[in-house]
Amino acid sequence: IPAGTLLGQTIGWRWAFGVMSLISVALLVWARLTLPALSAPGAAARQPLLTVLRLPGLRTALLAMFLFVLAHNVLYTYIEPFAALAGAAGWLDRLLLVFGVASLVGIWITGVWVDRGLGLLVVASTLGFIVAALALACWPGSPAVLVAATVVWGLAFGGVATQFQTAVARRAGEAADIAQSFVVTGWNLAIALGGVAGGVMLETVGERWLPVALLAVLVAALAVVLRQPRAWQPVLP
Repeated sequence: IPAGTLLGQTIGWRWAFGVMSLISVALLVWARLTLPALSAPGAAARQPLLTVLRLPGLRTALLAMFLFVLAHNVLYTYIEPFAALAGAAGWLDRLLLVFGVASLVGIWITGVWVDRGLGLLVVASTLGFIVAALALACWPGSPAVLVAATVVWGLAFGGVATQFQTAVARRAGEAADIAQSFVVTGWNLAIALGGVAGGVMLETVGERWLPVALLAVLVAALAVVLRQPRAWQPVLP
């Protein structure tokens, strides 16, 4: 994304999309030539969607994921007007770099602990995001708080895709491929609704209230996470 932005600023946004198209074509050719052919899934993996959705713990994991990603995108989509409250509009690129680096650390932490403590990771990520949102809600005009909260936010967000995908795969078993389609649909729906909700807030109550909306959604997400602990536990054979 930063590379695409730089390219667009340098030679124009049309060329950025053109380069993206060329890379996509190259990726298609590379995938066709190098990826192995896989056998068709067995009958156990070809289950109806509603049957998969009824698997114990699956809906809990999907709902928690949806709420977390919804909260993230309410603020992330409109981070520029919110950052302007703290006078950070001029160094927004560096703020997003901080978020990205913190997210990479969050991914690494998740990679180390996901097999041994998935439930703890999900709770910690949700609580961390709540702390960041609370700080931004209380001190929206402070640059120092903005930077610190962005670090915590990035740490919390970095590994959640892996965390929720792992939880869904565990609960779904042989139907994991079908269950992952729910992950993709829910994730993208949360992105879209987060953008809509944030835009409506900007037009009505203003960017100062974005973190307050995050808090409400994240508290609901934490309640979902804590309500059914087995959603984050390995499925016993």
